[in-house]
Order: sequence, then structure tokens, then C-alpha cells
Amino acid sequence: MQFADDARRVFFGYALPCLNIKVAQKKIDTQTAKELIEKYANCEELPEGTERLFSTAMERCAKTARSLNKNKIDAEAVRHYFLFEHNNHVDMEAKLGLLKKPDYCKVTVGYILKVDKLAHVKKDDGTDMYKIELFPNIEPQTYVAVHRGYISDIIDKSLVEKVLEQKGLNMSCLGV
Repeated sequence: MQFADDARRVFFGYALPCLNIKVAQKKIDTQTAKELIEKYANCEELPEGTERLFSTAMERCAKTARSLNKNKIDAEAVRHYFLFEHNNHVDMEAKLGLLKKPDYCKVTVGYILKVDKLAHVKKDDGTDMYKIELFPNIEPQTYVAVHRGYISDIIDKSLVEKVLEQKGLNMSCLGV
């Protein structure tokens, strides 16, 4: 299944934080990984086929798109997979002993309190700091998704509310 025009960049926001795994698996070298992150940060098009590095995530996003009755993977399908389905897969892989740090692999949402070299993000379980390499111009008071130590997506408040609601929480846990 192909990406709709708006989805490829959104997909890479969630996928690129996993590049260190691809480096460890020797599927890509460190320099190429750095170049991909730099291209993304500069809003440049990533080389054709880069998404194949993340074939499992691609397949899962395609499955989500089909379940949403879409003929292409659009931004809504990508976000739906990563924000509402991805963590279930992480939990299953953790139960099988395939992940050493499953919580680190999970996607969650939050609110940026301040930005210096890192973004200070208030989440439902506290405040943590995240790399801003993918979004170097990010500003405080922005709602975000975070994945593997990175800001991975800028999202709107209504989507944050839906994610928190799925966890049985509301916006008050973010202090906003």
C-alpha cells in the first residue's frame, strides 16, 4: 500500500527514532542514519525506499489504513497506528522477551513546557526530556507525540485528549 502525500513525513517522525536499532542490526550505517535525521529536520525528501527500513511499521500502518477503509496510508492512519495500536504490539513483544526496554519503545503524548537543548515534555506519568533533532524549531506550549527519546510528531489538542481518554485520563494530568 502506498503513502498518501501527507503521510510519508508523519510516518518518518515516528520511525526515525528507531534508526539506532537499524544501525545495531547493520541495516544502515551511523553516518547514513545521521543524514536521514538531518534531511527530515530540514524538511527535505528522504530517499525513495527509506521506508523499507521500517517494513513492520509500514505493514502495520497499511493494515490500519485498510481497517479505516482507506486505499492509501494517510496521516490519519499513521497516527492512529502509532498512537492507538503500536503500544499493544510493544507489550506483546515484551511478553515474548523480544524487548529489553519496552516502555522506551512506547509512543505517548505530552505538552512541551520549555525547550533548550532538549524539550521538557509533561506527560501523564511526569516530565521527561526529549531530543528535538527531528523538530529543531519546536516551541513550548506545543502538543506532541514522543517515541524512543525523540519528539516524533506535533499533534493537536483533540488528538491528545483522545489518547489520554483511551488511558482513562484527561488533560488535567498534563497540567494544561
